[in-house]
Amino acid sequence: MQTSTAEEWESSGDPQRMLEMLGDQLTVHRARLFAVGFLRWRNEEHLRGGRELETALTQVESLLFSDKSQDEKRWEALATRTRKPLPQVIRTIAQLREPPRKPLPSTIWTIAQEMVRRSLPGPLNELYLGHAIAEARDRVGPSPSDVHPGHEWHREFQAAYFDALRPVANLLRCVFPNPVEHVNFDPNWRTETARGIARRIFDTRDFTAMPILADAIQDAGCEEERILTHCRGDGPHTRGCWVLEALLLS
Repeated sequence: MQTSTAEEWESSGDPQRMLEMLGDQLTVHRARLFAVGFLRWRNEEHLRGGRELETALTQVESLLFSDKSQDEKRWEALATRTRKPLPQVIRTIAQLREPPRKPLPSTIWTIAQEMVRRSLPGPLNELYLGHAIAEARDRVGPSPSDVHPGHEWHREFQAAYFDALRPVANLLRCVFPNPVEHVNFDPNWRTETARGIARRIFDTRDFTAMPILADAIQDAGCEEERILTHCRGDGPHTRGCWVLEALLLS
């Protein structure tokens, strides 16, 4: 098994490797947070999905960010509804399932939960890999008939493909804190100012204010570079951001 380091997580541009690094941090709830954040970013930045996807994402978010977010019966109802059914890509998110706690014995439930966790990278990989391929093809154009490994088109396509994966890796870092070195969030950093800025960012999805949030947290005494660098980074960011969650939900 490949050894993971905190530095690898912070610098990686390979979402597939990053999903492997997450271990038991990769829960159904956080997988949904990432998937919704990715689809909303893709729809807003790359105009892939349109109004129908936007409407469906809003419906999913209304459950995901509510006190009913762990109610699997509600997710099942959302995934299987026949009136105004969700687009397939959204149904994939809603169909992710936590194993029922009852009537399973605790040992069986633990095994079931591990099986669920191991199954999560598959649908998440499907979400972003198709996007990266489409972006690379848009950038370099169709392949010539004589393409082969080492061909100039092949090299350009690979470069464009990995460029398209970099924002996806950044979104994973937005939703999941570093799985190798845990960051302790000091309650003293949750000032009224910092929480107010975080709430406005969450409610409006205006992530241009993230550097201002970093300043507010730093003014409260935070010198944790991973928090400050994340808030001041280029993004993309999403409402499922672990820093916003630490400020608003704890």
